[in-house]
Amino acid sequence: MYWILLLLYSLLLLLYAWQYPSPTLSKWPLLTADDSTTPIVRCQDTHDCDAHHICLNQTCLPQLLRGEECDPLTGDWTLVSIQGKSLVACICKYPDFIHQKHYGGNCDVDVTCQPYGHYNVHTKQCDCLEGFVPLNQPKPKCQKLPVVERMMYRSCDSDEVHFSDIQPSDGFTAGYLRRHQNKKCFKRPCTFDAFTSQPLKKARYEKGIGCVCDPALGQFGVRIEGLSDYVRGPGYNACASVFQTPLEKPIPVQVVTYFYLMQQPAVSFLQYDNIQASQVIAPLSSFIQGGTLQVGQEFPYDYMQAFFRQRHPFTAQVRQFNFNETFYAKYPPTFTRKPNQMEWCRFMSRHLKDNFLPSEWAFNLLYTFPACYIGKKDQDAPEPFRGRYVSNPLHFTYGAYGEHPRYNGLRLKHERGDWTLDFAPSTT
Repeated sequence: MYWILLLLYSLLLLLYAWQYPSPTLSKWPLLTADDSTTPIVRCQDTHDCDAHHICLNQTCLPQLLRGEECDPLTGDWTLVSIQGKSLVACICKYPDFIHQKHYGGNCDVDVTCQPYGHYNVHTKQCDCLEGFVPLNQPKPKCQKLPVVERMMYRSCDSDEVHFSDIQPSDGFTAGYLRRHQNKKCFKRPCTFDAFTSQPLKKARYEKGIGCVCDPALGQFGVRIEGLSDYVRGPGYNACASVFQTPLEKPIPVQVVTYFYLMQQPAVSFLQYDNIQASQVIAPLSSFIQGGTLQVGQEFPYDYMQAFFRQRHPFTAQVRQFNFNETFYAKYPPTFTRKPNQMEWCRFMSRHLKDNFLPSEWAFNLLYTFPACYIGKKDQDAPEPFRGRYVSNPLHFTYGAYGEHPRYNGLRLKHERGDWTLDFAPSTT
């Protein structure tokens, strides 16, 4: 019975196959080619191109990744061919150090210094986190330090210098550094207030001298006992502020120095006018008289010497006297202002004239140069004054025909942002 059904089923399949038409394969319908080409757009800069295009070789070309950036420090826009089409992609300059999230993207993935720092393309080394130090072999990386070394490498405050970065120009003595060799951070000498430790603007160390403190910012030099080998130089080893809060902007001040025929030490001081006792530090507030405070300074480490030594610009107030054959001091002088009026003391006489009333020329020379410079090798001058700036010595040597103003002091005055040099009233 079953074999009869199987025979009938086979006959039906043969009949179906004989009656079914054979399939016919036709050609694939090809798309028509587009003969239009993208026009070439010339450019000088990417701003000349349409959106998502980059100016490369003076031609606007489409980006591989629309809207992507390319940091010029880490990558370059480069022409690439994708499926026969010219595109612009960002290619990394340092692929072993800084890579990209995907091909053609911005090169902003740090791979060499992570996870404890980032690669600095300017220094070509790692900027590491605190407690790690940069190494460059075999390639840049951040290496963790032992606990002891980590303490030494910990960053210093903004007003401090690390032990390894100390320079001779900072002013530390070798003995002071040896005694504190385990200390990591140091405040630079002269740059902070000796009483409050607050930073002082423009206060600095000068080689061979010591601390130079700006009086226009309310600063004066001091010498702290017990720190004789702290700062190199015979001058001040610290600066201090007259005011409780160190100044950020300059104020009027007078720097005065009196000379006594160079036979005894000069006397120098700072003078502040119109100040309030409540603004001044306690040691000095009690010395204010009539709103005026004078702070003594030590010659030749006073600010006047530092000012002239650094060739700062100033204006000299010069007096010019006119007289006939008979001279009397009652004739009023004419005041003029001349910039940077300075001369060597030894060569002052070359400004004298031998004709046309030589007495007049000699007298006017007294007021042409309020200050002059004595050479370091001038054997005719006392040793403490060699290499220093002093009051015009002709004030002490010229014999006048009549009474005339005589001065033995210099006054360097700061006001409205300018420095003016003049003679100071005489003292006995």
